[in-house]
Amino acid sequence: MREFWDLIECLPPLLAGRKHPISGCTLAKQRSPFHLSSDVEGGDLLGSLLASLLADFDHWFTRGQAILEQCPDSVLLPGDRLELAERLADGKRAIAATRSLLEASSEPVAVSMKAMAPWHQLVMEVWALSARVSRSTR
Repeated sequence: MREFWDLIECLPPLLAGRKHPISGCTLAKQRSPFHLSSDVEGGDLLGSLLASLLADFDHWFTRGQAILEQCPDSVLLPGDRLELAERLADGKRAIAATRSLLEASSEPVAVSMKAMAPWHQLVMEVWALSARVSRSTR
């Protein structure tokens, strides 16, 4: 894999160290002899993003379980609450298993969108339930 600094070498040397006129971000940097490979930097970034994302999923699954405990029958029937509680517990187990796999790997690991799609759907269900419970208590 090519390193990041190799990819920006095609920029004119005049841009090195210059700032974008609007955002102020650096347009390009001089190549440093002391640089990490993009694989290491990418792996660290991926790990950080995944940790944050998994923490968010875990937070909302836990929040969903708390909402279910206070959810009146007029909002969600007991059988539907039980089914959602089981899916939330399954989601928490899947998040824990994913974290374990990420921690056990010596290489950067990604989680596919196909694997995360059901988790995202579950979070959206928690948000919708939260809104319904909130409306019912007004």
